[in-house]
Amino acid sequence: MRGHRRLEGVLREHPRLKVIEEWDGEDGRGCIVAPGEGAGGFIELSQIHLDHDRYQGEFSRPFTNDKADLRLRAGSVNAWVQRLNGRWPFEGPIKRPWGNCYLWLRDPDGLKVAIFEGAV
Repeated sequence: MRGHRRLEGVLREHPRLKVIEEWDGEDGRGCIVAPGEGAGGFIELSQIHLDHDRYQGEFSRPFTNDKADLRLRAGSVNAWVQRLNGRWPFEGPIKRPWGNCYLWLRDPDGLKVAIFEGAV
């Protein structure tokens, strides 16, 4: 994954996410982050070496559509604007008619990420 370390750094700054597992070995490197211990959802970031038996060509290509995206609820979108300004390109914040405020960005592989505050 291009820019893996940069994205990992951004996720580590999210106050509700916690790195629950990390690895860096001969097969690759990565981490799993979750919204706290015992949470039902996880985000896994992996860099798998080309010669690994699980490697697929798609791992080296960017996302080409927004069929899937990642949404992270935050206490303050404005705090994320301050964190990301000058470090990572983003769009927003934009307040939607239903009251939620959104900030959109792309991870290094082109995955659309929405950081929002408000109702789920």
